Amino acid sequence: MALCYTSRRKQLVVSGFLLACLSSLQSHAQSTAQSGPTVSGGLLGAAQQSAFRVAKGTASYEQRIGWAAGAWLNVPLGRFFSLEPQLQYSSAPSRQTEGQRPRAFLAEATVNWLSAPIGLKAHLGPLAIVVGGQIDYPIAVVDDPNLITKDDIPTIGFAATGAVELFPRSRVTLYGRYIYGLTNVDGRELTTPTAMLYNQTVQAGLKLRVFSGLPSKRLKRQVSAVVDTDGDTVPDAADKCPTVFGVERNAGCPIPDRDDDGVTDGFDKCLQVPGRVRNEGCPSTDADKDGISDDEDRCSAIAGTLEFAGCAPPDFDRDGLLDADDRCPGVAGVATMMGCPRIVAFSASAVTFASGRIALTPEGRRELEKVVEYLATYPNVSVRLEGHTDNRSSDLTNNPLSERRAMAARAYLLGRSVAETRVTTSGHGSARPTIGNGTAEGRAKNRRVEVVVR
Repeated sequence: MALCYTSRRKQLVVSGFLLACLSSLQSHAQSTAQSGPTVSGGLLGAAQQSAFRVAKGTASYEQRIGWAAGAWLNVPLGRFFSLEPQLQYSSAPSRQTEGQRPRAFLAEATVNWLSAPIGLKAHLGPLAIVVGGQIDYPIAVVDDPNLITKDDIPTIGFAATGAVELFPRSRVTLYGRYIYGLTNVDGRELTTPTAMLYNQTVQAGLKLRVFSGLPSKRLKRQVSAVVDTDGDTVPDAADKCPTVFGVERNAGCPIPDRDDDGVTDGFDKCLQVPGRVRNEGCPSTDADKDGISDDEDRCSAIAGTLEFAGCAPPDFDRDGLLDADDRCPGVAGVATMMGCPRIVAFSASAVTFASGRIALTPEGRRELEKVVEYLATYPNVSVRLEGHTDNRSSDLTNNPLSERRAMAARAYLLGRSVAETRVTTSGHGSARPTIGNGTAEGRAKNRRVEVVVR
């Protein structure tokens, strides 16, 4: 049961230590700006684990948990060193597990000490290392029923001590300390001495800064020589603009840039006008007025588009139709044929049908041979065949008739080894005549199949 109780106490101590770490981190972030060396002081509290170190004897003592509280004063010796005396009151329980019985020394006891440690502290950024000595004075001893009293312990004891502090110049500081006793605490005058016992203690605790005085004039000079408020590597003492980031060659001030274009006045060729770094502080020109600055325009003399880096979209065959829309970009053509040349000597009216019929006349088949040759010459071209009629019948008759005539022309092309995917059809009835339907000649010309490149 005693071991379980001790284990729980240790867990509580560790948990408290971790919570204190988090509080100290926040405190350090808030107080870094005031971390110059000053005379300061405050309170401290710690949990401690102690056990006697046994020499020249067979006794042994187990580790016990106690506590300590007190006050501290820190006196700076310079920017990196300080002297820190403390005054602590501590309660150190002990329990002997092996050795002489009865009349064992502090067999089941608690000793209350008044201690005065003093250490030399070296400040290393967020850490400090402390080494020094300590004087111990026993205040009270409870060792019932073993009858060891305060008179059995030397009035004055000495110890060596060392500590590590985290955030030593913050309002809250975390510390761990080791105390190595140098005086035998068993001061009884025995005929046969049993053992020599020395205090051995580890502390983990917090220091709270209650006050912080002003540094001396000498320290003020030392601090100002290294303080750099704006972080520009020019100390405040030599910085003409200590709160504004600058450069050393301008005495800690920024180099002027009156037009605020990112090019300092010493290199800006257009001081009054915001410009670009690549133009030495001058604005970019746009000779062809296409909205793309000359330094990024590959064709600065000809208006173009951003897609083509300031150049005009390409028209390789110069037929007025851009290559992106030209079905025959390598051959000059016409817009009505999607940039391809017209079908040589082709006449839509020559693709004829007998009145009211869908069968091609011999003349019509001969005319479609020109389309076959055209598609063979331009293998990337597809066509749409549009059928038309005269107006001798109603739309109810003419519309399907015109579509069947277009399909008849398509069937002829497919029979001449033209791929199906290259030919589509549509019918428009009598809605799109090329000439009046008042004469037989006019009606014959309106009965036609036109070829549209797509």
